[in-house]
Amino acid sequence: MLKYGFVLIVLVSVPLGGCGKSAKSLSLEQRCILVLKRALTDEKATVVNHAGEALILAGRPEGLEEIFVALLERKEPDRAKRDVQTVVAARALCRLGRKKYISRVMEILNDPTSPRRHTAAETLGKLKYCKANDRIRMAIADKKYRNRSSMWAYGMGALAKCGDREAIVEMLKKGFASEEWNVRRITANDLSSIRLPAALVHIKKMAREEKHEMTRVDAAGALLQYEDFSGLEVLKKGMKSPKAGIRKHAVRVFKPVSNKAYIELLKLFIEDPDPDTRVMAAEVILHILRNAANRK
Repeated sequence: MLKYGFVLIVLVSVPLGGCGKSAKSLSLEQRCILVLKRALTDEKATVVNHAGEALILAGRPEGLEEIFVALLERKEPDRAKRDVQTVVAARALCRLGRKKYISRVMEILNDPTSPRRHTAAETLGKLKYCKANDRIRMAIADKKYRNRSSMWAYGMGALAKCGDREAIVEMLKKGFASEEWNVRRITANDLSSIRLPAALVHIKKMAREEKHEMTRVDAAGALLQYEDFSGLEVLKKGMKSPKAGIRKHAVRVFKPVSNKAYIELLKLFIEDPDPDTRVMAAEVILHILRNAANRK
């Protein structure tokens, strides 16, 4: 943290909207920006990254490159955490236009000793870096990789986002039928993100019948990609969950809706005790506000 402590102090100490303004007097947009900037001081690299990426998407990238370069080089003794830290920081830098950092993600994808190759594949899918497709296929085929199911799901999802027809068909055929809830969840999220019509019937069934709570919430949210609101009650129930991970997912899935009618519900979560959920709520609200402004 010390490497970029000064930048963080500057980012979070300058009042938004002018000197002397309390948080209560700020607009909703300003409050969300403040939530994101405060999250840049969090100890968890994933929270810092998520907040930073949300600020980039909100058009507020000031000071973030230095933070993410420092995060990329931070010495984390745990290998799995270090690889996640590297991947998420490199992804944020790519979103800032620093495309050279894609090489750091590729290093982890190609490293057979890394425990987070599937995280690298997920990130490459989010960035739609289709030049990595052959390498992703090789990683999927690696029978020695410990977390093969996640590698298959995230890898296939990345290929699907690049329009790989074979991957889409295989994911549709095998993903929803998997015995592993995380594979079913990733399948619903990734195939709905490309609005695959053939996936809709499976996702609707998951939203009704899935026993795993997080997967059921994600399926209900995936329906929103198709402008199908039949899973709203599942999402509202998820928002009331005592589990922070469930609340975060229930908030996240409102991002595709871009409907200001849900802002009153979502703004309750910018004060959630969980930092991940606060950041997610701020990001979704800013996304909805930005889309509403663009439609005027």
